[in-house]
Amino acid sequence: MVQKQYGIVLCVLLSVLLVVPFVAAQETDCIYYFTSTDCKTCAETDSFINDLSSMYLGAEIEQFEVYYNEDHALLLENYFETYAVPENSQGIPAVFMSGSYLVGNTSILSLLEGRIRENRDPACPSLDQEEIVGIIGTGTSPGSVFKTLGFGRISVSAFIDGFHMEMIALVIILLALLSLTRDEKTILQKGGAFIVVVAFMFLLAGINVMPGFSNRIPFLFSKFIALCAIVFGLIHMKSFLQTWDDVLKKIPLKIRKNAAIVRKFIISVYGFMIVGVIGSFFTIGKTEEVFNLLSTVFSRSGYKVITFPLIIYYIIIAMLPFIVVLILYHFGHTKVKNKAQHKNVPEHKLDKWHDHYKRVLQFGVHGIIFVLGVILLFA
Repeated sequence: MVQKQYGIVLCVLLSVLLVVPFVAAQETDCIYYFTSTDCKTCAETDSFINDLSSMYLGAEIEQFEVYYNEDHALLLENYFETYAVPENSQGIPAVFMSGSYLVGNTSILSLLEGRIRENRDPACPSLDQEEIVGIIGTGTSPGSVFKTLGFGRISVSAFIDGFHMEMIALVIILLALLSLTRDEKTILQKGGAFIVVVAFMFLLAGINVMPGFSNRIPFLFSKFIALCAIVFGLIHMKSFLQTWDDVLKKIPLKIRKNAAIVRKFIISVYGFMIVGVIGSFFTIGKTEEVFNLLSTVFSRSGYKVITFPLIIYYIIIAMLPFIVVLILYHFGHTKVKNKAQHKNVPEHKLDKWHDHYKRVLQFGVHGIIFVLGVILLFA
């Protein structure tokens, strides 16, 4: 008798194990799930939705990428409006079914599976719904990618980008080129050309025309520039105290002439621009998350007209350290010139005083280059 009862219980258990998955698989619900790869609160619900898709094979579960697909973003806005979701609660992850919705990962994780089991309406969510029941939980991200990109966040991120190690390396390059420029009248022109070229390279990266290197290459580039800055700074600071004439005389005349030609080209406007292009090429791969997000939105959606000005604004903020350095350097040269002119000395001695103050200024600039190189090397 006992064995017979055990047999009955075993049969019941086997029936449950066989029938329940079959019943689950027969659910024919239609579910629209709105999410995004850059949604900070969607990872858990993404995994949950994928599990439900495997569990309820008969259910139609469609996933919509909101941040990088303009059509999906507009569709979500239409569902928010039709289902009368309060504006301050409109976010993702969000699920819409016929006659009901769930917003927020807490409501989706706790209620969606039960809703699938109890729902008997196989219709997909309609934009003509009349009777609607919705639950709003916690754990939501903005429903629009642009709500994650306020001017505050863009400005802070761009400002941080301007002080990355790789950007400091570019600032060092700019300072070194300016220190080699003897014609004071061309300082703003050449420095401006360098900054414009760097900004243009970052613009090309922002609109996905010029891809950058991986993080490793920009890192190695910054360390290489750091070493060059240390050597460059030391050599030129020493020249303030002692000339290199004895050393230079030992270098063959042909090499010195070729070096002079190369130097003349490098400190020309075109030289500044070419060096700016090369330096930027090794730098544009290292940018903050916000710049990468703007770049991705520009490439994957129909928001190009809106995104492009934001990329321009971001780059202008990121270029501020370069602009400040150029203005300060030019201001320093202007002060030196004025100080020499205010010296109560004969006219023929003014040039000597001017050259003296310029050498003092250059010594300070080369000292800054040296210090930046040390900081960059050990950062």
